[in-house]
Amino acid sequence: MTEELQQRTAALLDYLEIAIRGTTDFAIEQVPEVVHQLLLWHFITSLIWFSVAIVSIIVIVILTYKAVKFAVHEKEEDAAVGTLIMAVLVALVPLILIVENMDWLQIWIAPKLYLLEYASSLLK
Repeated sequence: MTEELQQRTAALLDYLEIAIRGTTDFAIEQVPEVVHQLLLWHFITSLIWFSVAIVSIIVIVILTYKAVKFAVHEKEEDAAVGTLIMAVLVALVPLILIVENMDWLQIWIAPKLYLLEYASSLLK
């Protein structure tokens, strides 16, 4: 009975060793693909937010130009100044979005550095 138990234990240990090796090999094979997908995901999301901010600033500039032109045409200089001040304040939000979403540029230029920073942020 003890011999049978030892044989079953040895068979179980062999099975576990094969399963662990297979899992390890699978994980090692998948790491490059996972890293590529992670970089691509962060690149695209950062670029989308960056683009939204750029388009927002362009729209703000165009609308501000038209509002100031209308105010000057109507001889309301106070309204023109107020419009300019409001436009600058509203444009701060897209400017912050631009500054905060420069990850796409870092991924494009230095992807390894981005991965190191991303890994360190996960460990914090």
